[in-house]
This record gives sequence, structure tokens and C-alpha cells, in this order.
Amino acid sequence: MTQAQIVEFEEEAAVWKFRTVQQAGDKAELGESAPCRNFRQGSHRSFPTIGSPQTGANRKTGREGRIDDLIAEHCPDGMEFKKLGEVGEFLRGNGLQKADLTDNGVPAIHYGQVHTYYGVWTNTTKSFTNPTLAAKLRRAKPGDLIIATTSEDDEAVAKATAWLGETEVAVSGDAYIYRHTLNPRYVSYFFQSEGFQRQKAHRITGTKIRRISGTALAKLQVPVPPLVVQEEIVRVLDTFIKLEADLEARKKQYEYYAGVVSSGGCNTG
Repeated sequence: MTQAQIVEFEEEAAVWKFRTVQQAGDKAELGESAPCRNFRQGSHRSFPTIGSPQTGANRKTGREGRIDDLIAEHCPDGMEFKKLGEVGEFLRGNGLQKADLTDNGVPAIHYGQVHTYYGVWTNTTKSFTNPTLAAKLRRAKPGDLIIATTSEDDEAVAKATAWLGETEVAVSGDAYIYRHTLNPRYVSYFFQSEGFQRQKAHRITGTKIRRISGTALAKLQVPVPPLVVQEEIVRVLDTFIKLEADLEARKKQYEYYAGVVSSGGCNTG
């Protein structure tokens, strides 16, 4: 991949990562819930890009144009915003402790693992639990979001991962299951966005241990484009995540061989 392609992917992913969610935060802060009729009119132009220099304000990539075209076709009057509680429901996990985790059995996710192990989505679990216990626990279904609702760090409160496995997965307390009608990865990306972070900020409670309730989460607003638009946004962001991973791997490879060269071939790292 050329440097120009890398910059293009970085720019377009950054634009869409914030473009689809920035107005959600702005509208929610203004107390608005009506459709955003001016969504395509470039409200993202002042957004900083991630890891790349600012470029011309009117530049559009092919993928950005593709999403604009889809929006124009499927929601010509603008993109609708809805409360998370209008497009899904929040179910609290229960009963699963760290001591209950095993190496086999029924798939299980502890809220702490959402913070430390899982990314935007997963179709496998690090841990399992006893089938007898699992039968008593609340379980996420394929497509559900699993949300860690407590943390000492406000930014990490409500960190989420989409469960894309083929079976149900047991979920611990201090976690919520979000069962919804959106593209699972789309809503998971939304939970990472600036718009979501701004909306949740004044709804977090607690002193040392910070938390947010399902009732509070249900009031946050999310942009709800047609599924075909959600899928295209997910595709662009997935490409960016893969690119980041590839670049990190290349960086480590470069550092290794640079070490070999600088040590005269004796690098054992």
C-alpha cells in the first residue's frame, strides 16, 4: 500500500468515525430529537483527522462520496436521530464472577474483559463458565452489544463490544446487554465516538468508581441511517482498523530489523 493510500484511508476513516456521530452529540446537547436535515452539508469539515495532516476542505474521497450517495438515495430528507432506548433495550448482566470463569463450557464475558481484552466486536470468548451456572445467568444473543458500565476512568465507562458469535454468551454484573435493531458493529463504533462520549459525560455517577445506568444510556441519541448506510460506514471503519493493525505490525517488523542492523546481526529481541 502506498503512502498516499494510507493517508486516504486515515482521512476518510477519521471523517466518518466522527461525521456520523458528531451531530448526534450536538443535537442531544441542544435537546433536539428531530431528523438532521443538513447531514450531508459538510458539518465534519472542521474535524481533526487522525494521524494525518489537514487537507483541502472540499476534498472528497471515493468512499465518502459513496456514503453521501447512499444517504441521498435512502434518506433524502436527512438522517434521523433516535434515543438508544427507542431502537433497543438495556438488560443488566448478573451473577458471573471472575472465579466462575473457566477454560471450557458455555462462552462467558466478564465486564473487566471488555475493558482489557475485547475490541469493537468479537465472535469468540477468552473465557467460559459452567453450563449449570450459565443457565441462571443473563445471556447476550448474537448481535447484542456488551457494555462495561463501571470504571475508574470516565472515558472507559460504557466501553462496549459487539457479540457476533453463533451462540449465546453469559454476561457478568456491572455490564449491560444492549439488544437493538442496528448493525452491531455500527452501534459499537458509535459507543467509541466523540458524540457518545459528550452525551454520556454528565450522566456518569459515583466518586472513585464511576458508573452509568441503563436508564441513562437509553436517553442518549444515535444517528440511525438505513442499514445499507450503516454497513458502508462499518466497512470503511473496519478497513481503517485493519490498516492500523497492519501498520503496527510493519512498525514492529521495521524496529526488529533496524535492531539487527544496528547490532551487527546480533539482535535477539
